[in-house]
Amino acid sequence: MEEQFFDYGKQKLQFIITSPKKPSKISLLMIHGAHRQLQNAFAFSKNIDTLGQDFLSVSVSLLGHGDSIPGAKTIIENERVSIKDQVKILNAFIGSKFKAKQLVLIGRSYGARIAMNLALTNLSKTLGLVLISPVGSHLFKKETELHTIPLLLIWSKDDPIIPFSETKIFEENSKNLSRLYFDSLQQKGEEWRAHLAQSERPDKVNTAILNFVMQLSK
Repeated sequence: MEEQFFDYGKQKLQFIITSPKKPSKISLLMIHGAHRQLQNAFAFSKNIDTLGQDFLSVSVSLLGHGDSIPGAKTIIENERVSIKDQVKILNAFIGSKFKAKQLVLIGRSYGARIAMNLALTNLSKTLGLVLISPVGSHLFKKETELHTIPLLLIWSKDDPIIPFSETKIFEENSKNLSRLYFDSLQQKGEEWRAHLAQSERPDKVNTAILNFVMQLSK
């Protein structure tokens, strides 16, 4: 796992990358949630090395997070970076780093909403979507192009942030759906952990993602 930066005008995108021993035409791009102090590229630290054994795996710090510029330490308090701006720099990043690659976009919570928007602007490159407790189910309900992209949906039934009932929208609209559902991930006094399946149950999540991507590569 190596930390790098992508320069885009006055902005800079922090990312960590793990490369497989054997070349692969598939790359995994991981996008974290929205918590400015706690969420950054390292939100997938329990996943990227395992996934990177078989596929080029990259986890980014969104603008306003981590050591990206603007980052969590430099952005004006309560200032928001729009989804449009996040997608814009990520599209430039994809164009620079993944020119000849097929992408599997992995997004958790707010990052899932960005992943869906990215997929809509990169339909020819997007091989699959992995959405973990996703924000933005309205996009999946509305945009028919997303329905055709193979989807792995990961969720805990006791998620206190995004209710498990939201799975219904994806289940009703996806034409190629795989699932990894957990009965409970909450811990007493730390109920929010049920919203972090990728770090709470990394072994099961990593296995599910690898199996999903392997099927896509056949």
